[in-house]
Amino acid sequence: MQEPEVNLKDPLIAAALAYLVPGLGHLYQGRLFKAAIYSVCILSLFGYGLWLSGGKIFQYRSEPGKPRTELLSFVAQCGVGLPGLFAINQGRRYRRSGDQVTSSLSEPLSSSFQGKIQVQQGDQDIAEEMTGTIAFSPAVGQFGDPTIVGRVTGTLANGQSVDYMLAEGTRLGPAVRNSPRRMVSADIVEEENGRTVRIGRLEDASIPRSFWNWFAVPLSHSEDQDLHRELGKYHELALVFTMIAGLLNVLAVWDAFDGPAYGYGLDTETDEIPGGSSVSAIRKSEPEAVGANS
Repeated sequence: MQEPEVNLKDPLIAAALAYLVPGLGHLYQGRLFKAAIYSVCILSLFGYGLWLSGGKIFQYRSEPGKPRTELLSFVAQCGVGLPGLFAINQGRRYRRSGDQVTSSLSEPLSSSFQGKIQVQQGDQDIAEEMTGTIAFSPAVGQFGDPTIVGRVTGTLANGQSVDYMLAEGTRLGPAVRNSPRRMVSADIVEEENGRTVRIGRLEDASIPRSFWNWFAVPLSHSEDQDLHRELGKYHELALVFTMIAGLLNVLAVWDAFDGPAYGYGLDTETDEIPGGSSVSAIRKSEPEAVGANS
């Protein structure tokens, strides 16, 4: 009995879909079981590797002197599809924006905030953890240069509500960087007799960075070394899981384009059977045997 041939539909479309999203090409072909197997297994491996590394293992910055092994590992990771293309675009954004701090804004910005404040009020020094909201506004400095001012409101660790002004010269960390938190550096000021007086500053302060501005962004050399120290043996484990996921998807793309490697196919008229005879010979002899018996 002949086995039905797999309907690959348009192999090129199937292969492209299988590359972009593991299992999507097989779903397009109607091969639901394989679509489920590929998507669950490949995405689970990739996701587990990202989880082990806090989402930082999947990145690559092309620069002179980088070890070739890092490029090869990233190429393997790119087999997983859309995340690889996204990482390439993130690398381009990182190179365009650079690693410079932000010292001016084109529009106001507000966000949740966490950090530590050090403020001198009279003879008392306050050094407390603080959470709340922070608002930044573009401004023009006393010498005509663009700068940032702001205001931070929130609650200290002891439950006290506070509201402080931030001086000119407030700075933010780079807009694009491989960290979910964005650094804030600012002096705290207050108005006194028509003058602006510095009374303290923010320390270890940060605001959230959007997912699109930190995931798959290349690490600087020092950040890469810090990640190795932080993860230890789990760094290589996370790298291996994401690489395996990418390489497995390469096999899935091949399967979507060319069909199963074995197990399917149309029977031919000369299929061999044990004993040296062929299926075609047996088929031809069957009518003759029936005629002789009749």
